[in-house]
Amino acid sequence: MSKVQQVESAAGVMQIFFMMEDMYGIQIENVQSKLCLLIDPAQMDRELSGMVMEWLKMSQKM
Repeated sequence: MSKVQQVESAAGVMQIFFMMEDMYGIQIENVQSKLCLLIDPAQMDRELSGMVMEWLKMSQKM
């Protein structure tokens, strides 16, 4: 089992972002002066990709 990173500090959050970049190909871009994390579902396993797509659907309803 992998070690869960701490998100209680900015450094901990950055470690998680870097892990996500390495594991899932997540990229960061500047879009109209906003920082955006880009996720390619094809680089995730099917279960995680489905969960991320559900998160997107839920956030669009808000």
